[in-house]
Amino acid sequence: MTETAGPPLAPGACCDTSPCTCQRDPFWQQQIDEHVASRGRHADPSACGTCRALVTAGKPVEDDECAQRAMLIQPPDMPCWEILIEMTEQEKKDLPARFHLPVFESLGKPNAWLCAVCWGDGWSSCWPCATATKHGTQVFTPDHEAGAALAEARAKLEIAERRNRELAATLAERDEQIAGLLAAEPTLDDDQPGVPA
Repeated sequence: MTETAGPPLAPGACCDTSPCTCQRDPFWQQQIDEHVASRGRHADPSACGTCRALVTAGKPVEDDECAQRAMLIQPPDMPCWEILIEMTEQEKKDLPARFHLPVFESLGKPNAWLCAVCWGDGWSSCWPCATATKHGTQVFTPDHEAGAALAEARAKLEIAERRNRELAATLAERDEQIAGLLAAEPTLDDDQPGVPA
C-alpha cells in the first residue's frame, strides 16, 4: 500500500533547528500557494480582525472560516416567464445582477448552464452571462443575508398561514349563517298571512 505525503508542516514545526533549515518540496509549495490564492477576498461580517484587515488591504482572508460564503437564491421579485418573453435583449441585460442566475439545461444537446434571464426566441446565453460576469458578487447572496432572507420568508409564511386560518374560520362562520337563513326562509307551503291559499 502506498501512502501519499501530506503538505509539509509549518516552518519551525518540522525540525528542532531555529530558524528552520528544511526546504519545502516545490510541489507542496505550489499547492499551498494555489490554495492561498483561491481564498476569497471578501470577509464574512463575523470574520476575525486579522482577516478583515487583510481584506481591507486587498489581500485574501487568512482563515477559511472567515471567508464570506454565498448562496444562489432566486429573488422573490424574479420576472416570470411571460414577462421575460416580452422583454428585449437589452432590457434583459439591464436587469439587476441578482436575476442572472445559472439554470441547468438538461434537455438540449449538449447539456449546459444557461442564464435564467438572458434567452429569447432561438438564442440563449451560457452562464455566466455578460451581466453576471460584470457584477459577479451581486449575483450571489452572502450567507448572512441568506439567513436573514430565510428568516423573513418564514415570518411571512407564518403570517400567511395565520391569515388563511382566520379566513377559513370566517368562511365557516358565514356558511353557518347562510345555512341558518336558508332554513328560516319561508316556502310556498308555509301558511303566510295575506297570501290566498
